[in-house]
Amino acid sequence: MKIRDIALLAAGIIVVLLVVDRCGRTDRAEWEQRVAKAQSAHETTARRLTRVLRRERHRADSVKAVASALAAQDASTDTLIRTVRAETPPELNTEPAVVQRDSIIDRLVRSRDRWKGLYEQERDANSRLRRQLRSALADSDSLSSVLEDRPGPEPWWLPEVGVGPFAGWCQNGPCAGAGITVSWEVQL
Repeated sequence: MKIRDIALLAAGIIVVLLVVDRCGRTDRAEWEQRVAKAQSAHETTARRLTRVLRRERHRADSVKAVASALAAQDASTDTLIRTVRAETPPELNTEPAVVQRDSIIDRLVRSRDRWKGLYEQERDANSRLRRQLRSALADSDSLSSVLEDRPGPEPWWLPEVGVGPFAGWCQNGPCAGAGITVSWEVQL
């Protein structure tokens, strides 16, 4: 084998190694960019979800307090309605007792309407929370998918190829220059 053939073979091996090394580094860099985007989106969604949850938790506490007060009021209103209706004879429809009954019934209707309003608020809050949760879960799934998709470790047999200066001992004594290096890392 001639020196020229050996040099061509060595150059071909070096080119192949450089291409393989470059491809591996490119895959890793692309993956790192995807991870950075996914993590940023996930963090943004998590912050937004935290704000929404905090606001909705405060609103839910307020609704619970009002609902508790309304429930107590409804119980007393129901008792009053039963009492007034039981004690009012039908022939006294224009008497003050009927006026009082109508007043109580109106109060009950207002209370029921407030319950309905609170129910609608709670339903809307739950709907918003479900949307935010779905968004957070989708981001989490996306992040997990990206992380599972990352390139694996470099194969042990694939060398690291570098270009740079060297200093050493040549046939004629000490020497320095620039060159291509091929090295393997041995895991112990």
